[in-house]
Amino acid sequence: MKRVVAGICIRYDDNIPEVLLGLKPDGHWEFPGGKVEEGETDFQALEREWIEELDTVINVDDFYINVENDPYNVHFYMVNLTKDNNDGSNARAKEHIDVSWFGLDNLNSIPMAVGNDMVVDLLIEDYL
Repeated sequence: MKRVVAGICIRYDDNIPEVLLGLKPDGHWEFPGGKVEEGETDFQALEREWIEELDTVINVDDFYINVENDPYNVHFYMVNLTKDNNDGSNARAKEHIDVSWFGLDNLNSIPMAVGNDMVVDLLIEDYL
């Protein structure tokens, strides 16, 4: 299985947790990330992928969950935007069609990529 990392970035708006998601060309939203290259740690790969996909620098925090979705083994980590971009306003879609914040209270109505949907269910349980 190919090792993949994805970042979960949470901010609060009026006490509602929101997550930053990227829209894939197939119409599904996902937590930004990508494949771990040979010689990279998960943290290095996630930092690189967020720069490549969103032009945004992050700090990687704790491991959240692992989801196996053949042919991928996706490791989800909590991430924080750097102090220079702590509201995510500089995040831009470089490899996605769009990038946007979504409240966890209405994420069940958004089409999520396979595997990412399971993570949404856990986030709702943990944060709402």
